[in-house]
Amino acid sequence: MHALIHAARDPQGDLMMKTMTMQSPLGLVSMLGLSLVLSACGASSSAEVSDEGAKLVDADEKADGVATTSTYYWARRDLRKCSSPRCGGYFVARVNKTSTKCADGQWAPECYVSAIDFGQLAGDGAVLVRGSITANATPYAGTLAATEAYTEVGGDGNSFGSTLPEEPFYRLSNRGLRCAKAPCPSWHRAKLNQTYSSNFDEVDMAALSLSAEQESAAWDALFSGGLYATGYIVYHGAASGRSFEPAHLFAAAPSLPTEPQPACTTDADCPQIYCITTPCPSYTCVAGACVMQAAVPTPRTCYVGGCSGQLCSDTPGRISTCVWRPEYACYQGASCTQQADGECGWTQTAELTACLSTATN
Repeated sequence: MHALIHAARDPQGDLMMKTMTMQSPLGLVSMLGLSLVLSACGASSSAEVSDEGAKLVDADEKADGVATTSTYYWARRDLRKCSSPRCGGYFVARVNKTSTKCADGQWAPECYVSAIDFGQLAGDGAVLVRGSITANATPYAGTLAATEAYTEVGGDGNSFGSTLPEEPFYRLSNRGLRCAKAPCPSWHRAKLNQTYSSNFDEVDMAALSLSAEQESAAWDALFSGGLYATGYIVYHGAASGRSFEPAHLFAAAPSLPTEPQPACTTDADCPQIYCITTPCPSYTCVAGACVMQAAVPTPRTCYVGGCSGQLCSDTPGRISTCVWRPEYACYQGASCTQQADGECGWTQTAELTACLSTATN
């Protein structure tokens, strides 16, 4: 008897089917031939194929417009030892593409820019940047003007210079669809810098080894507008449907506070601060000057969620994948309440800290 593994991937590299069967030596050749035939049939489906060989959307789905998925770059720091601005900038490349148009109008696998202009974005450590390359005073380089910036979840916060992931990049979002039974295609992925998009049934973050706080933040991003990731779809059969298994996750960089105005007569003359998280500080006019006032958290109710009761958020009924981890047992007796920063979270007592340390080591 022999174990035979069947695996077929679609043009996006997604794993369409993965099964294992036991076969006798005599039946091995015939089963392998059948597997090849089925794979060939799957690759020649009625789905549209782009000029890059990428499968687009099925007939009942709508492609995301390129204006909503462009232009995203991978940024890595230039570590060459020579004088600036010739060196010390960044190498940038369009994700999911083989070439990038540089500031001099030439196409190359990646382009050198002497600077990335993050504007009011806190871009330190960002590796995924949305924006455009423009010419500057440096004749052999340009500037990447960023409109969005994303850092890797679980990264060291200084990821410039890292290698471009080999998996395709997507924006993941929740469709708001609720079904009476599984599988339920309630999730959507849009391929960056392309028009390929598709719906799927599950988001499986088990392979990422995220902390409870990181996983909670990732689910918050998914439900509040979108999360960026690299990875593939895995098909588990008709009963379980398709799950997206991310290899890397990327979170949006926050906006920087606006500089206070030098003078004022009323509070209305002072700038307003728009914060990604709460509590958010504010400015008031004191003796003719805008003075930042300490933030006062807005009271909120916190709820325990997740399949294993491991999530703490201000959203009741928060869902997650049902993959058990030893550290989840530590949250069964922990307190889910509003923390000093105004966000919902687990109160870090000595008992909880010790339990998590034991469970993860």
